[in-house]
Amino acid sequence: MFFKQVQIRQFKYIPRYYKPEPSEEEQARPRIKFRRIIERRATPQRSIWVVLILIVVIILLLRFFIGSTLEPKKNFRIEEIKVETIK
Repeated sequence: MFFKQVQIRQFKYIPRYYKPEPSEEEQARPRIKFRRIIERRATPQRSIWVVLILIVVIILLLRFFIGSTLEPKKNFRIEEIKVETIK
């Protein structure tokens, strides 16, 4: 009474295409069945040794790069370079 009643949303949809019921002739005709010529093969799984070697290599690379950034920087002496222009 005090509140508006919620109504179900209705749509005016008219289907443009429909699938008619097949006639007796169409039902009697055999259907063509296709089969796959190329069979999909499952990809072979990697050996556990290959996975372990990859993990070890990645860990060594990370250690190398992180270790090289954590080392104290060596003080390189910067020398002045004189550049002369010839006229």
